[in-house]
Amino acid sequence: EANAEFRAAAAQPGATALSRVRWGRLMHERFNDADAADLFNEALKQDPKNAEAYLGLALVGAAEFDTKSDSALSRALALDPKSVEAHEVAANLALEASNATEAVAEADRALQIAPDAIDAMAVHAAAELVGDRSPDAWLQKMLQVNPTYGNGYAIVANHLVMNRRYDDGVAYYRKAIDL
Repeated sequence: EANAEFRAAAAQPGATALSRVRWGRLMHERFNDADAADLFNEALKQDPKNAEAYLGLALVGAAEFDTKSDSALSRALALDPKSVEAHEVAANLALEASNATEAVAEADRALQIAPDAIDAMAVHAAAELVGDRSPDAWLQKMLQVNPTYGNGYAIVANHLVMNRRYDDGVAYYRKAIDL
């Protein structure tokens, strides 16, 4: 039903690029990255300076481990340097690339813009664990913002699994499910 509503909204005269961006986010969230990328590109044809459309392309590319996600993310940040989500995505991608220093720097940029940037806190926690340090301080901050934010633990788990720390990753995925 949401897909039909987005289709109708995008077909309206005067529909903005934002309707396609939000529709693309839905498609990405529902594991339909091909259609999501098409919608983000349509949004960019309508508004070539739409930072959210570039961020959407970065998310799609990151999900597919496509190196093009870096250029889309760079463009999103150039157009909107105060995008908390873009900095959080950059932090996540940097940690995935085993660049903990850059990951922490990007997470800190997100936290400077929004002190409650919860995914940035999760990246900090993951960086601590990957570096064999305690993540407790960051996890506590994250839970202070949202005591039921299981996705933060899933972010940590994902980074542990990517670093072949499977038992630890499973434990954090279980914490995510518990929350």
